Amino acid sequence: MIDNLVKDKINSLEDLLLEFNKIYNAYNKDVYKWVHEVYEDLYGVKISETKKEDLMKLLEKWKESSLKLLNMVEGDAGKEFAENSKTGYGVDGNKEEDFLAVRGTLEDDAFIGKLSEQREEIEK
Repeated sequence: MIDNLVKDKINSLEDLLLEFNKIYNAYNKDVYKWVHEVYEDLYGVKISETKKEDLMKLLEKWKESSLKLLNMVEGDAGKEFAENSKTGYGVDGNKEEDFLAVRGTLEDDAFIGKLSEQREEIEK
C-alpha cells in the first residue's frame, strides 16, 4: 500500500479502501506466516518438525505465564477497591455506603469477572 501511495497509484477514496481491504483479507495468512517465522527464530526449529513433547511444554509455559499475568492484573485492579481509594467518598459521613453505591465491590466488578472467565478458560 505504501508503494502505491508513493507512486500515486491511489487516487481516490475507493482506491484507498481497496488497499485496506487487501490488507484485511491477507491478515490470517500474514499472521500464520509470522507465527511460523517467529517460532523458528525463537526455538531454532520449524513448527512442522517440533515434537509433541516440546509443544506440550510450550503450552504449559503459556498457561503458567497467562495465569501469572491475570493474577498480576487482578491484584492491580483490586487496589481500586482498597481503603485509600475511598478518599473523597462519604462527605456526608458514610464513606463505605457512598463508595459501594458508586464503585460496587471487587467481587461484583465486571472487569474482575472477565478476568475470572479468562482464568477458567485457560485452566480447562
